[in-house]
Amino acid sequence: MGVPAEMIEKARDADLVALVQRYGVTLRRGAAGKFTGACPVCGAAGFAINVKSRAWSCQRCGAGNAIALVQRVEKYGFADAVRKLGAQA
Repeated sequence: MGVPAEMIEKARDADLVALVQRYGVTLRRGAAGKFTGACPVCGAAGFAINVKSRAWSCQRCGAGNAIALVQRVEKYGFADAVRKLGAQA
């Protein structure tokens, strides 16, 4: 079953700060819309969120958007990650 484009767009635009905090990570506000903390995937300290670009990065895990983060943390496929984000919106 396919995922509607509107649902994918909404999932990509999810609030990354709120999403990461729901995983129990404490974030520190940095300059210019950036937040840092421990990675919810691997626990490394090199995790950062850029609110403006709606993207995250980790020095160990890589980078991505909200969908990619849910896929890695929850070990979900693309469609399941989009549905989870849609349910939380």
